[in-house]
Amino acid sequence: LAQEFRQRPARARGARVCAARARCHGPAMLAIGSGGPSGARRQREITLEHVGALASSLEAGDGGAYERVRKGSCLPPQPPRGPQLIVFITLFLHVLNGTMQSPLLPAVRAHFDITATKIGIINSAYPLGALIAVFVFPALSDVVGRKPILVLSYAGVGLGFCFQALSLQTGWSYLHYVALRVVTGAFSGASTVVKAYIADTSDQQSMPRYLAWREAFGTLGYIVGPAFSATIFSFTDLPTAVMVSGFMSITAAGLVAALLGGGCDDDPSPTAQVQAQAQAQAQGQTMDVSGVELAPPLLNGSGSDFKPRDGSPAMRCPPPTPSAEVPACGAIFGIICVSFAYNCGQTFFDSFFGLYADETFGWSPRELGPILTILACVVFFNSAVVYGALVDRFGIMRVAILGLVCIAAGLATISLHDRVAVVAALALYAFGVPMFSPGTPAMLSALADRRRRGLVLGLDSAANAVGRVIAPVVLGALYEWGPGAAFRAAALVTLVGAGLLLAQKRRLSSIVR
Repeated sequence: LAQEFRQRPARARGARVCAARARCHGPAMLAIGSGGPSGARRQREITLEHVGALASSLEAGDGGAYERVRKGSCLPPQPPRGPQLIVFITLFLHVLNGTMQSPLLPAVRAHFDITATKIGIINSAYPLGALIAVFVFPALSDVVGRKPILVLSYAGVGLGFCFQALSLQTGWSYLHYVALRVVTGAFSGASTVVKAYIADTSDQQSMPRYLAWREAFGTLGYIVGPAFSATIFSFTDLPTAVMVSGFMSITAAGLVAALLGGGCDDDPSPTAQVQAQAQAQAQGQTMDVSGVELAPPLLNGSGSDFKPRDGSPAMRCPPPTPSAEVPACGAIFGIICVSFAYNCGQTFFDSFFGLYADETFGWSPRELGPILTILACVVFFNSAVVYGALVDRFGIMRVAILGLVCIAAGLATISLHDRVAVVAALALYAFGVPMFSPGTPAMLSALADRRRRGLVLGLDSAANAVGRVIAPVVLGALYEWGPGAAFRAAALVTLVGAGLLLAQKRRLSSIVR
């Protein structure tokens, strides 16, 4: 590479040096060569890989290589592997637990002989307990690390569902069942910690794709869960189906405890990584990467000098655009409001579509399970294949707005009470959800300070939990008055979210495309 630096034009040299800077100025990387964490040495190997790939791209005449480096990435995102793959597999098992409940709602209603409003209360009980968990657990993971919080969350939720199964088996009252749902929700929050883990282990360009993979693995739970639950229910009974769902989350906790490392680069927490970087900078350390000597950052923070070993003049790469140029607090609050509106619409669909299909078309859990599985297959395809292509062409913001509009259109179409219209509505919904879901954590992670990333994502999850509490109760009461009116109201709330995100587009243009 040092020889290539002498042979390539100045623009290519600058691109490679910027690549080294983008990869090596991450948390704890300045500790290389001074007894730093072992993860830093692995990051050095990744750095060499990326710089070498950039050199090959430039030699091949890839005109987009320099632009990719300018945006902070040298290689296209790869499918998840290693620790990320473990996180995604355990997330799949955890989501499988939740999705197994949806086809069982008519059976739960028959077990307690309750109205649709009380079913809404059951659906609100879990997110009510999650109000605390989704705020405390992600923020706590910033301090103690992601792994222990994931183990605690998965194990707590799994045991909670096992106790719910026992309550159904032993004939406990409706109020006891609702209380167990609240306690179970108080251990949730793993999904938000997973988002923070992904943000810790990916750069800004690859983050949306990895978050889309997260959605894809979660969607696998939606594919398998309803049909699996319906099958178990067909051969056994309601308590057994709920018990099996609880074992899914317990299995996820065991896998995380046994296989997952301590966190990004094996450091105990993102806060510790940033502290290591600050300590190395304060000591004025330098680091060598493939023939490039990186001098200590300037005190004024205006950039860094890069000195090729071949004696060429020192070059300067400007620092990344600071998020302070955008009113971060206002932008974060706006995105959280958009996410709240989306979750209101999504939660209403998850809570009441099964009841609506049963009452309108006579679809029992045996028919509803395969239908929801087909819907999840479409969502999985859109997450794994379509989303990345659309983001590359149109950007995160436009794709997210399109997703919200499609969700709103699908919810409104369901209110027509026609089988053909419901099929079209499900297609719109299955396209809209994966187009929006990865965008929110990607935008929030770009705006948030690394040491507060879990806290910001926790605030978003807390707001979402409020929406999951309010939507089933308020829209459930409206559903009693008229199902069509309830679905149209959910569509209107989602459409308001699309309008709010469109209003944020100009403010966020310097952070996300």
